[in-house]
Amino acid sequence: MATATRTDITVTRIGGRIGGRIGAEIGAVRLGGDLSAETVAQIRAALLTHKVVFFRGQDHLDEAAHEAFAQLLGTPVAHPTVPSADGFNIMAPVLPTGLADFVDHVVPILQRRGLFRTEYTGRTLREHYGLPRPVSRYAAARESV
Repeated sequence: MATATRTDITVTRIGGRIGGRIGAEIGAVRLGGDLSAETVAQIRAALLTHKVVFFRGQDHLDEAAHEAFAQLLGTPVAHPTVPSADGFNIMAPVLPTGLADFVDHVVPILQRRGLFRTEYTGRTLREHYGLPRPVSRYAAARESV
């Protein structure tokens, strides 16, 4: 990981390939709608350079603060497929910590918004999807003897 320090933020390049050499973690910044113009410019530059940026430790952000931060970067645009999406594709930048961060921090937000289940309807995945239990080929073989 290579680190470049700027006036207000720290940008850490994330190694590895994610469809090319993209991605950076931005630290030493508390996101919100009250960031200085210089900090916003540095974040925008990091985003343009690295294509994907990650911010850890932003537990203070509620929906309004997240929206205010997004507006500093430009007009937020809803993802065109969200209304028809029936699930989420998740690719953590670093495993297993990236997945743990997602489960610990993102899933509760999605649950509060009613976008992710809080419980399953069945005891097993098969029951949850209402799939019948297949006949065991071993049991069928015993019965035919």
